[in-house]
Amino acid sequence: MWKLRPTRDVGEALAIAPSAVARTTPLTERSTMHTFPSNDDIITYHRGLAWTLEEAKWELIHMGAELRKRVLLASRTARPGQSMLSDPIEKDPSVGGKVREAREEAERLAESTGLTMGRCHFIWAKQTEILREEHGIHWFSPAHMNPSACFD
Repeated sequence: MWKLRPTRDVGEALAIAPSAVARTTPLTERSTMHTFPSNDDIITYHRGLAWTLEEAKWELIHMGAELRKRVLLASRTARPGQSMLSDPIEKDPSVGGKVREAREEAERLAESTGLTMGRCHFIWAKQTEILREEHGIHWFSPAHMNPSACFD
């Protein structure tokens, strides 16, 4: 498992070369790596979720291109003090209504399950399914947008 080394030096956190990450990342995780993020992207994500620079960098390196694009947009447009990122397509006038409708449908489906713990994950999975299958929309749940947060 990858462990982050604490640092106080912003320059040190940003100076780790991609090859150093590849050498210290287990081989099984290397296949998920994508393009290396810019320093601006790392700082934007760091501020968006109040993570250390190293944590932000590691997450950005290991996430898919579309998710990275969305978390960076959400980080750039987040209100001061906002602690959770949401998928920016939720605010898109052409898509936002469908996202809300899919959530309402997913919540109706969750009613019959009796779930309490993990209910939000059921709702997000159904919401994702509805959006993908009925509308061809790829939506990222709060769990995807906020990988350090724990949801029940």
